Amino acid sequence: MPKITVLDMQPIAPPVGGGRLRLLGLYHALPCSTTYIGTYDWPGPGYRHHKLSSTLEEIDIPLTKEHFALHEEWKKKVGGKTVIDVGFPFMAHLSSAYVEAAIKATKKADIVIFSHPWVFPLVKDQIDWKQQLIVYDAHNCEGLLRCELLDDGNFGTELVRRVIELEYTLCHKCDLILACSHQDRLLFNNFYSVPFEKILIIPNGVFVNKITPANESLRQQCKQELGLGSKVAIFLGTEYKPNVEAVFFICNNLAPVLSEVDFVIGGSVGNALNTQYLLSKGIKNIKVTGFITEEEKVRYLHASDVAINPMFSGSGTNIKMFEFMAAGLPVVTTEIGARGIENPTGNAFKVCSKEEFSNTIKEILNDRDMWKKYSHEAWRLVTEKYAWERISPFLGEILLRNLEGK
Repeated sequence: MPKITVLDMQPIAPPVGGGRLRLLGLYHALPCSTTYIGTYDWPGPGYRHHKLSSTLEEIDIPLTKEHFALHEEWKKKVGGKTVIDVGFPFMAHLSSAYVEAAIKATKKADIVIFSHPWVFPLVKDQIDWKQQLIVYDAHNCEGLLRCELLDDGNFGTELVRRVIELEYTLCHKCDLILACSHQDRLLFNNFYSVPFEKILIIPNGVFVNKITPANESLRQQCKQELGLGSKVAIFLGTEYKPNVEAVFFICNNLAPVLSEVDFVIGGSVGNALNTQYLLSKGIKNIKVTGFITEEEKVRYLHASDVAINPMFSGSGTNIKMFEFMAAGLPVVTTEIGARGIENPTGNAFKVCSKEEFSNTIKEILNDRDMWKKYSHEAWRLVTEKYAWERISPFLGEILLRNLEGK
């Protein structure tokens, strides 16, 4: 049976944030032995080797103090922005244990998957291009995303140039690209001139056996336990610029005009806010949770009546959308927040402009028939098309078929 190696520079477990959720979702149920080599993008944790499923093992090798010290120097050059991922190809020589583990795993594999492009330069000279199947799992179009985040006319622009060169090379050297959406597929074709037949759409998803809809009794119980009111809207996210933009939209444009709704801001994106800011605005109907475990996240989802996703930038698809739908919540979103997600009936979520956002939330909360329609259709769509339990085995079949073809 073929062996698969997946390479990235973050841990999988716990699966917090879109990237780590995609890693676990895509690779937990492949039909053959899969080894993930990762690390921690923060100092502290030690070496870890454990099983995540019957076929997926995770090995994490810590980075060195010297590696983190160099990253701090680079951060200062880009105004304090985190660039440990973008800078990884140029810093990893300081973490030789990680590089050695990645090379060893690459040599043993029949299929090598680069989840993000950052590790590719470290092992490319060890690849058997004739025998091994090489796959790029593109969480985003990194060249475009990093241009949005880092292009400053100085050091940030130089980093963007290097990202574009790296991603271009990987796209043209690999055998197969996994894109999250049709929009991303178009980006790779337009931006890097990658032929469409080389790009396969493997969408993001959700574990539908872990996040399920709440009945009314459970919803009321969770509201009471969490100290929430009768109407609750939820937004989830990590501390990432497009999520931070969404949070300030909630604070400035939604909470003040929907005083009867309690807004839950879940996840590390809440770090962008502080109590003084909310007090200065006179906002009393926002609850900021900070980092939450998967179990806590499910409780907040069960306590909510509607989910919101006012995203105005970014690429790829928002995994939070699938979590909202798996919980049976009507979702109000911008077009960008819904990018890459099919909605054939038009009733799996409600897309609206920023000007329409507050009125749309109010309309759904006050119309029970509309609420039930969006709730049911959201759950039906996600279980049929975006369940990791379906996506991972399907990807396994695709990979083995491409390996045989090569």
